[in-house]
Amino acid sequence: VYPVTGESGQPLGVGTVIVDITERKRAEMATSLIGRSFELLANATDVERALEDAVEVVIPLFADSCHLYYRPEGHAERVAIAHVDPDLRARLYDANERWPLDLDAALPAGSDGQPYGTRLIEVVTPEMGAILAQADPEHQALIEAHGVTSAILVPLQARGAPIGLVVFNYT
Repeated sequence: VYPVTGESGQPLGVGTVIVDITERKRAEMATSLIGRSFELLANATDVERALEDAVEVVIPLFADSCHLYYRPEGHAERVAIAHVDPDLRARLYDANERWPLDLDAALPAGSDGQPYGTRLIEVVTPEMGAILAQADPEHQALIEAHGVTSAILVPLQARGAPIGLVVFNYT
């Protein structure tokens, strides 16, 4: 910001210089996520720890919470949850035990039999939360406390078959 003056020195207004750094910030965020991801993979010692670390990579830089559902063939479902609020994270783990996500419903197949791809839910409505809560008032209260306003759902696939889901939530 700088003053703009006329030929005789009288003030005419204020000038500004604005530089749009959106693309630079996106590139910095992508570089940071890639670096943190490589570090995670290089230091992974077991699946459980790798899953926990994977969801932490995106918090809070990319999302407010991240839920990873992993169901390899022949194994029980594994879940990793990260949230910017540690107290809410513990409640979300408890909720997953009490009201587990139906991965088959969350990962429906298209007409070609292949799982649908990444989905953006730009606006998460209260009605969507009510459907997820399945008329359970306690579950509905937790969904409201979570306060998700938008989400990205990313199916995980191996050899063309769905093996899990990553959900990035924004509050």
